[in-house]
Amino acid sequence: LWVHPSEARTFPCSISKFLAILELCEELSVDVLPAAVSEGLFVVPLFSWYSAEFDEHHPHPGIYVFDTLCKWTHMDEEKVWKFFLQLNHRFL
Repeated sequence: LWVHPSEARTFPCSISKFLAILELCEELSVDVLPAAVSEGLFVVPLFSWYSAEFDEHHPHPGIYVFDTLCKWTHMDEEKVWKFFLQLNHRFL
């Protein structure tokens, strides 16, 4: 969900890019929601984002930060995982 500086006008934040990806999936008929694949068998993809606070040994990432181009303009970076987690609630 990186937002490269060249994409900033199109995607002001990573959430807007995520929502655009979901729209594109819909247009292309790519399933991203739970679906039955046979009788009694379902595929249930889950939306998620990592949280360093669950890492007891290193709760704050060190020099290797892989999401530096992610922009969370409407929420605290530490709460992004909660946004993605709540997207799953209606399916569980």
